[in-house]
Amino acid sequence: MSERTLLERLRRPGAQSARRASLDVGAATRSVLVHLGRMFSVRQGHSLTVPDYGMPDLTDFMRELPASASAMEKSIRSCIETYEPRLRSVRVRFTRTDEDVFNLSFDIKARLVVGEESAPVAFEANLDSEGRLSIRG
Repeated sequence: MSERTLLERLRRPGAQSARRASLDVGAATRSVLVHLGRMFSVRQGHSLTVPDYGMPDLTDFMRELPASASAMEKSIRSCIETYEPRLRSVRVRFTRTDEDVFNLSFDIKARLVVGEESAPVAFEANLDSEGRLSIRG
């Protein structure tokens, strides 16, 4: 498996023509981060080719907090496990923030696996009051 997505390799085919001896964790993490950002911005049912690609509408879950926190964690984890094969052992944890009750935060920890190598990675996903999920590394 490559550090870059198929579309990244098609856009810049010569950028990584030689085999590397070790995993470039930074490049692979940035590539995963871009893909997760795109995936989180798509609502399930809006992809013509893969109907369950993307995230469900999480605003419905927000009305049921804190009881729905585990369901939101499961939705985020399931989406990542299904559509980002470079991440393994994905753990998602809701983190309560006292600063802004209308924005929810989730810690995401996983193993980044490229070829035979792996490295731990961590991200933070934020859900705003309008149901938009953003991610940062």
